[in-house]
Amino acid sequence: MDQLVLVKWLIWLGLILLIQIHGNNCCFEEERLALLQFKASLQSLDWTYDADELPSWVDDDPKSDCCKWERVTCNFTTGHVIQLSLNSTSQSDSFSYHCYDDDKVWFLNISIFQPIKELRSLDLSSNEIGSSIHNNGFEKLSSLKNLKVLNLGKNCFNKSILSSVAAVTSLETLILEDLGMEGSFLSQDFKILSKLSKLKHLDLSWNPFNNDILNSLSTFSSLERLDLSYNRLQGTLFTQGIDKLNNLTAFILRSNQLDGTLEMQKFSAFKSLEILDLRENEFTGCIPEQMWAPPYLKALSLSGNNFNCSLPNQSFRGLEKLEELDLSNNNFGGSLPISLYNLTFVRFLDLSQNQFTGNISAAWLASLKSLEYIDLSYNQFQGSFSINLFANHSSLEVIRLRDNKIEVETRKYSGLVPSFQLKVLVLQNCRLDSLDFLFHQSILKVVDLSHNKINGRFPNWLFENNTGLEYLSLENNSFNGQIQEIRGNNKFDNLRYLNLASNSFQGDFPFSAGDNCKLESLDLSSNNFSGEISEKLFSSCTSLERLKLSHNNFHGEILTGRLNLTGLYSLELNDNQFVGTLSSLATMPNTNRLNILDVSNNYFNGEIRRWMENFTFCSVLIMHGNLFDGQISCQLLSGNLVDLSHNSFSGPLPSCSFPTLKSVERRIHLNLQGNRFTGSIPEAFLSSTLYTLDLRDNNLSGYIPYPNTFGEFGPMLQVLLLGGNRLNGSIPNWLCQLNDITLLDLSRNSFSGFIPHCLHNLSFGRDGGEFNGPFEIASGTIFQISTVYNGSLMGNGEILGWNIDTINVKQKVEFVTKHRANTYQGDIISFMSGLDLSHNNLTGEIPFELAKLSQIHALNLSHNQLIGSIPTSFSNLTQLESLDLSHNHLSGQIPSDLIGLHFLAVFSVAYNNLSGTAPDMKGQFSTFDSSSYEGNPFLCGPQLEKSCNNGDNESPTSPMELPHEVDDGKWYEIDQLVFFASFSVSFAMFFLGVITLLYINPYWRQRLFYHCEKFMFSCYYFVYDPFSKFFVYLYH
Repeated sequence: MDQLVLVKWLIWLGLILLIQIHGNNCCFEEERLALLQFKASLQSLDWTYDADELPSWVDDDPKSDCCKWERVTCNFTTGHVIQLSLNSTSQSDSFSYHCYDDDKVWFLNISIFQPIKELRSLDLSSNEIGSSIHNNGFEKLSSLKNLKVLNLGKNCFNKSILSSVAAVTSLETLILEDLGMEGSFLSQDFKILSKLSKLKHLDLSWNPFNNDILNSLSTFSSLERLDLSYNRLQGTLFTQGIDKLNNLTAFILRSNQLDGTLEMQKFSAFKSLEILDLRENEFTGCIPEQMWAPPYLKALSLSGNNFNCSLPNQSFRGLEKLEELDLSNNNFGGSLPISLYNLTFVRFLDLSQNQFTGNISAAWLASLKSLEYIDLSYNQFQGSFSINLFANHSSLEVIRLRDNKIEVETRKYSGLVPSFQLKVLVLQNCRLDSLDFLFHQSILKVVDLSHNKINGRFPNWLFENNTGLEYLSLENNSFNGQIQEIRGNNKFDNLRYLNLASNSFQGDFPFSAGDNCKLESLDLSSNNFSGEISEKLFSSCTSLERLKLSHNNFHGEILTGRLNLTGLYSLELNDNQFVGTLSSLATMPNTNRLNILDVSNNYFNGEIRRWMENFTFCSVLIMHGNLFDGQISCQLLSGNLVDLSHNSFSGPLPSCSFPTLKSVERRIHLNLQGNRFTGSIPEAFLSSTLYTLDLRDNNLSGYIPYPNTFGEFGPMLQVLLLGGNRLNGSIPNWLCQLNDITLLDLSRNSFSGFIPHCLHNLSFGRDGGEFNGPFEIASGTIFQISTVYNGSLMGNGEILGWNIDTINVKQKVEFVTKHRANTYQGDIISFMSGLDLSHNNLTGEIPFELAKLSQIHALNLSHNQLIGSIPTSFSNLTQLESLDLSHNHLSGQIPSDLIGLHFLAVFSVAYNNLSGTAPDMKGQFSTFDSSSYEGNPFLCGPQLEKSCNNGDNESPTSPMELPHEVDDGKWYEIDQLVFFASFSVSFAMFFLGVITLLYINPYWRQRLFYHCEKFMFSCYYFVYDPFSKFFVYLYH
């Protein structure tokens, strides 16, 4: 009898195994039709449907098995559909906007899934599905008794969806991430979900929930994993009864606004908690002396908070089972605590971006045999660090030690075969002098050894051994010699980023990419490469985003063929010997993607207007120092930084309409220096969005135009350079409205008339270096590495990447000061201030109001026809470094108080009519020799080797002074009757003579009235300005 039973059991077992082996050959027809209904509903969305979506879901092929369709998983035994991954089937790039447009929201009828009775997992995320009056039939999913996983994240539901979902009582995992829910949520709104008695995993991340949500969830006793990241939780967490969730194993609170001191001991209420994620909140202070954390905690992240203390020695006591610890991006300091050395089971350790100091315990690191990921970057660790410490770490994949004060020792390890195979190695700025220790690595994807001391030839074996290498940076080392051809096939097929900048490589660059080139960024700048660039770089690597070849000796033509670079963002070819016309740039299929073009200091030529007429680009356009010619169009001047200086452009300047800040937030820097432009300055060039305007050394003529409007925010010019043209007329008073100006150069023109008294209104650095607009333009793309660390218990699988292609382009400005042309670059421009009116025909006296420019660094009024004395108030120009008043008609004495100008490096009053004694040789004036005073015959002093004592203890006299009489009488003893008679006759004759001349000569009459009118206006503004400011002050 027992044998018979045994035989029956064996027969049944055989049948079951046979079914398992053969399985079901096709899906069920009702399930197939249900899926086709879903596709039909998708096809009805003509505003978003992609014809290539779900191509295997066909109805006209009777042999088509839906179990083999994409996004469909069936039970191999029964043939029933058990999983549908239908996320992102409704393709749209503007999800957040479609949620507010009922015409572009998908009201999907969920009842079409009812025939799929065995369905266990349904993912409808990222489809823009919206709530309708009947809630789309979500409550009908309750008929699917086996449905355990439901993902509705990133759709357009409101809180009415909650009651429908609550009917699906079989659910164990519910994901309601980023639903764009609007309005307030009361406790009872989420308490309805408590009907889901089997619910273990609830994801409410990326929603606008506040602390009220915590009370609503306190009754979800079955929850094991709760994700509330990226919400609006504030304050203290444990005042909301959340500690009643005793079965939680994972609690994710990332990126909220929780603050105060971390009360770690309260988390001990979660007896089963294994994962605690408190990243990117606002916790302050320090973590407790003894954390009293949950006894089974395996993963803890406190990254991105505001902790700012030294870690107590006992802070990690009781966490001996911890496998992941992330304390990165805080302000922890001091040495590592002793209790940290007890965490011998750690697999993931991230202490980066803190202020930790001291040596790293070699014994502790050697004991971490389970270590997979270690990041100690951006700290103050010191001493020597040997790679040999990881010799027995067979699971190690990621090492990141960049930017500490440690010296990584590798030579002792060079000959050893390691027990681990790395994927990511970042040893930037670690005083590394050799990379031979990598010879036995074969699966490297990311290698950053930049800013070290490695020398010798390029390591070809690194590519030959690691064919999957995606990222390599050897920037700023001491490599030299010529790079040899790399052996093997497909050696560049996976490479996305290569940076060899700032070395001493020579010769040709042997790039031989295949047809599958994935290169996105190539930087060969600041080397000694020569030869020509292979056109295969542009024909094969169509995904190239940044190409930087600057500061080499490349020559020949480049970019000659038709370009298929659809993603090119930055092209930097400056400081080489390239030739040609660059006209092929116009053949790129996506020219509006190109944001940075720098071809300066080459030999490019031709008329660029012809091929740039329809060229929509470029935030940064730098073409200075070439041979381009012809006229320019407004299209060329549409960027934020445009430098066309030192070419041969000619013709009139285009009258362009620059956008105002009211319509677009832009700051424009325009440099057209050193060309052959003629005509007048267009009024639009002085618009409110211009921060830098450099038109020096052209053939421009006429007056400086008055802009009709400055826009909503007024004039914002900070640098105006018009020197070296043929501009004439008087200096316009409207320039005094340029409140933010730091550098003003009107030199080497034909300006006449007086220096405007109102120039003292200009800031010239009075704001202490503050400025309204940047002189550095940050641009670029985020370059992410595809290498993923999948070992994290927190389940984020974050990409290991950097914003490595953020490009800072610095505006350059040349300004003559201290008798030489200095170049100021980037934001340092805002700290330099100067006024240059030299080499004009200015007349009158130096306005004493200029002494109010207390922060100005350079003042040049030389080579004019100024008269009068040097204002004594110039001693208030305490920041002045250069003062040039030479080649004028100034008279009187040099103010002795000028010796208080302690920063004055250049001083010249040469070739005037000054008299008296030169300033004492004290302070900075002890450094000025006779060249500062020459050409003043009545000036004396030791600097001129001319004594001020002539034997009678008298100073030299100027031509305006009368000599002393030799007799005993006084020179002023004159007969008063004779004096008054002669004076009256002389005055009458002079007056009549002037009237006669004015009557006869209309030109002189006109000039007299012009000067009288100008004097009247000067007097008027002299009185009007202070009174108007006073009444404005009273008004406010």
